[in-house]
Amino acid sequence: MSADAIFADAAVDLFAEQGVPATVRRGKDAPVAVTIIVQRNQERLGNYGVAVSCVDTVAFLVAAWTPQSGDVVVWTDLLGTHTRKVDGLPANDGFVATAVLHG
Repeated sequence: MSADAIFADAAVDLFAEQGVPATVRRGKDAPVAVTIIVQRNQERLGNYGVAVSCVDTVAFLVAAWTPQSGDVVVWTDLLGTHTRKVDGLPANDGFVATAVLHG
């Protein structure tokens, strides 16, 4: 088994264990059901490793959805139902894409 296959399987397992069901919509297209991992209050580091802000991020399995700025993500968790726009895309390793949420 190749390293890529091992990492792809691990990513699927991670989302199955830690993910929450969500929908994501691009423009006027119909919403698509996905599983996401939400991380709140992630520090953005500036010069010399100093935290300059905190953002919420959401991770997608690339095989299910590749986020773009402006996509609208809706999910429900213990804190209620959330509707947030994708603001930026700091990382995509080919297996998991991470997006910064607006607001």
